[in-house]
Amino acid sequence: LQPSYRLPAIANLSLVLCDDAHIQQLNQQYRGKDTPTDVLSFEIPDESPALQLPVKLLGDLIISLDTAARQAEERG
Repeated sequence: LQPSYRLPAIANLSLVLCDDAHIQQLNQQYRGKDTPTDVLSFEIPDESPALQLPVKLLGDLIISLDTAARQAEERG
């Protein structure tokens, strides 16, 4: 099976590795949930006319290392 979505030859993804306090602040600000989470992602829409760049901007991926470590321990 062929994937329905293909990445361009050049793409950019912002990756942030943080603690629970930082991701909780972002979760509250953007999702209205005052609790830490494991991952937040923010897409950059394709239709943005101001972004005529030679690289495809995918967006931001934020991962809480505190939550990832806790989940790894819980799940073995």
